[in-house]
Amino acid sequence: MKKIAIIINGLHGLNKNSERILSLLEQDPAFSCTRMLTTAMGDAHRFTVEAIDKKFQVILAVGGDGTVNEVINGIMVADQPVLFGILPNGTGNDFSRSIQLFNNGNELQKSIHEQQTKKIDVGKITVNNTAHYFLNIADIGFGGKAIHILNRQRKWIKGTRSYPLAILRTFLFYRRAKLEIKTDNNAYSGEVFMAAICNGKVFASGITINPFADPGNGTLSITLLKRINFFHYLKYLKRLKRGETIDHPQVEYWQCTEMNVTITSGKALCEADGESVLEGNYHIQVIPGTITLLQPN
Repeated sequence: MKKIAIIINGLHGLNKNSERILSLLEQDPAFSCTRMLTTAMGDAHRFTVEAIDKKFQVILAVGGDGTVNEVINGIMVADQPVLFGILPNGTGNDFSRSIQLFNNGNELQKSIHEQQTKKIDVGKITVNNTAHYFLNIADIGFGGKAIHILNRQRKWIKGTRSYPLAILRTFLFYRRAKLEIKTDNNAYSGEVFMAAICNGKVFASGITINPFADPGNGTLSITLLKRINFFHYLKYLKRLKRGETIDHPQVEYWQCTEMNVTITSGKALCEADGESVLEGNYHIQVIPGTITLLQPN
């Protein structure tokens, strides 16, 4: 019998499809399912570590990118073989969009029975000797500042209004920092609006910031937006949502396995999968094929 830990973001209610899928898994006599509801930040990480320690063979993250990120960090800390599944039940679900993961209960059930899986990469950010892992996209600059503001205002503004307001407040106060960026293939020194380090393609609720990203190819795809401003970003927003690249002299697309970012002037905050990361100079690398993702054939 397979032991399945179902880690649910308890701050959001389950939609009807998610509840139907979970009921299907729980009624399967070959599965022993345990629901774990989070009530605070860090719960999903802790539940994951505890579940792996208790020999659960499958960890199913039910929520958005933030829940997935906490579970991934728990898996990396536990450092034991486990099957990882995602049931999208958040507002963004950007990584699920990147890999075109569908909400089909029968497919998920079959993939667990038959261990239909795919090995995928994880990104690792090290700041001041502290490691943080991401499955989808990390962002240094504008996006990092937006998430920082979003987390601070969540105490008094919740729901769908919170993110647009955070973007507006970031636009009003954001100043480009000067960074020194070095990878195993490229280098740049100067002002940066945003550096997106991509394992997946999509972030910010449907924006394809890097159409070349592939979480299974052993590399990270970098979208470097240099001396541009928010008005330039808005100008190209429709193209980004269509999955197109930006043809602009201040925009570059790189591939790398390792990256160092040194802040030479100003402030450059970082976020990973919508979660704030410690501030400092960043060492970023890919860890190839470390996650065994349940993905229907």
